[in-house]
Amino acid sequence: MKSAKFESTGLTGGDSLPVLQSLPILLLIKKDNEILTGLSTQLEKKLEDLQQIVSNPSSILSYLVGLMAAKGENSGGAAGGTSSEW
Repeated sequence: MKSAKFESTGLTGGDSLPVLQSLPILLLIKKDNEILTGLSTQLEKKLEDLQQIVSNPSSILSYLVGLMAAKGENSGGAAGGTSSEW
């Protein structure tokens, strides 16, 4: 008799998920959607950055030259970044 009471309130399995059981699923879907939207925004920004870099290759070269200079300074000025310690 108790099962008939629960069936009428929609709190049993039945053909479709009851509202109480489907709420956590809906919240997870909403959270997933928020995460994917955030990732999409970040990826769009990175794409814009890459497109800007590709459109101005001289900035890439100056960046690489700066990296090489910094690497040379950090290695004590040894040619090719090798150490004289043997």
